[in-house]
Amino acid sequence: MWKQDQDLLYVCFEKNLHEYLVEDESVEEFSSRVIQDFATRLVSKGHIPTQYLEGLHQELEEEIIEMLQKKIYGHWDIGNYRRSLKDRVA
Repeated sequence: MWKQDQDLLYVCFEKNLHEYLVEDESVEEFSSRVIQDFATRLVSKGHIPTQYLEGLHQELEEEIIEMLQKKIYGHWDIGNYRRSLKDRVA
């Protein structure tokens, strides 16, 4: 699924937006899941040492929130966006 030319953060963002256990999660919960997924992938590939991840946390969280606002524009929250996707498929 992931191609070399795709942004890894965006890949993690999309994966966690569409593959979820809790439909109505908060922005903070969603952001934490994306950051955890992103960090796991970065460390496993050896792209960044673990000690630098904590410094990136705030910057990543801000970027994820901005991405989320753009993606779910016109919906009340993440849950409303996800339900609208289900309605389109059904």
